[in-house]
Amino acid sequence: MTPPADRDVRLEWIRCNACGADAFRAMAQIGPWQAGTCARCGLVYVNPMPWFQPDDFAPHTEQFYYTQWQHHLTDQKLRLAHRQMRRQLAAFELLAGARPELGRLLDIGCGFGLAVRAAVDEGWQATGLDIDARLVDLGRARLAVDLRPVDLLAACLPGQSYDFVRLVFVLEHLPNPRAVLEEIRRVLKPNGLVLVVVPNEAGLFNCVRKTLLEDRTQRLGTLIPPHHLHAYSPATLRRLFCAAGLAPRAMKTVAPHHPAYATLNQIEPDPAPAAPSATAAGRVLAKPLGAGFAQRAAIAALRGLRSAAAAAGLGSVLVAWARVASMPGAGQAKTNGAPFSLGQPSPELAPSPSQRAA
Repeated sequence: MTPPADRDVRLEWIRCNACGADAFRAMAQIGPWQAGTCARCGLVYVNPMPWFQPDDFAPHTEQFYYTQWQHHLTDQKLRLAHRQMRRQLAAFELLAGARPELGRLLDIGCGFGLAVRAAVDEGWQATGLDIDARLVDLGRARLAVDLRPVDLLAACLPGQSYDFVRLVFVLEHLPNPRAVLEEIRRVLKPNGLVLVVVPNEAGLFNCVRKTLLEDRTQRLGTLIPPHHLHAYSPATLRRLFCAAGLAPRAMKTVAPHHPAYATLNQIEPDPAPAAPSATAAGRVLAKPLGAGFAQRAAIAALRGLRSAAAAAGLGSVLVAWARVASMPGAGQAKTNGAPFSLGQPSPELAPSPSQRAA
C-alpha cells in the first residue's frame, strides 16, 4: 500500500497506541489508506500510519472541508469561542474544585487562536500551538495572542506548568496520540485537567451506518484518512488515557451541535464560501426536499435525534476530562455506561476482569 504519488509522506507500521498490541486487523481500504481495528482493544486507526512533516501537512489537508472553513476568521466565530470558553471554564472549575488564581491554559491545535483569545479575555494566561503556520500568523495579527507554530512534542514546554490543556477535535488527527498525551501529562500541574473532544466512533448514527451500509469503506464512521488517523469510542479513549498515565475524570457524549463543543459549521451557516451549512447528515437528507421550510424541518428533526442519542450515551461527539494519575495504574478507570453529568463525576473504579486479563 502506497500513498498518492504526489504525496511525500513516510509510512510506518505501528502498534496500537491504546494497548501496545501488534494486533492490527484490516477492515477497509479507503483510497490508498488501510484502515482497521486493534484485535485486542478495539481502537480504530490507519496502518501503516502516515507521518507528515509539520511544514508539509497543510497542503495535504487543503481540500478537507473543515480546513477550508477554518481559514476564514469572522466575528461570528469569535463570539462562539467566547461562549464556549465560558462553558468549558465553568466545567473545569466544577471538576477541579476551584479556579486557579493565575490560571494557565494550553490549547493544542489552536488554529488561529479563537479559544486562546477567549481564555485571555476570561482572565487566563493562554498559549496556543498549531503546526499550520499560516493560521498562526493570521491569529497573531488579528487576535494579538500567544500562538506558536510548533508541534507539542517539539515545543520544549516546562513541566507542570499548565492548569488546563485543551485538545478539541485534535486527537483524531494525530499519528501518535499516546506520546502526545504523555507529554500533556508532563506539562500539566498536579491538579490540572486535560479536555479531549473527539468524534465518537461508537455513536448511534455511526453504528447504524456501519450496520446498514454494504460499502466496507463506510463502516469506520469517523476515520477519514489522511485527516483523521484514529477513531475513538469511550472504552478505547479511556484505555488510551490510562496508557498515557492519565486518570479519566469525567466522560460523556453530546450531539455535534452542542453549544459548548460544536464548531460553528455544525451550528449555523457561515458566510465563507467554502463552509458547509448545518450538519452533513442534515444536508444529505434535506437535499431532496429543497430549500426552505422542509429543509429546516429535516435538519431540526436530525438534531432532535442526535440529542436523544447523546442523552442515551450514544452521541456523535465524545467529551472527556482527565487528570494526572497519582500513581502507576491509578488511571485504570471505567464508568458504568450511564450518561455522565458534570454534577456527578464518573467514579474511578478498579479494572474490570477483562482489563486485568489483558
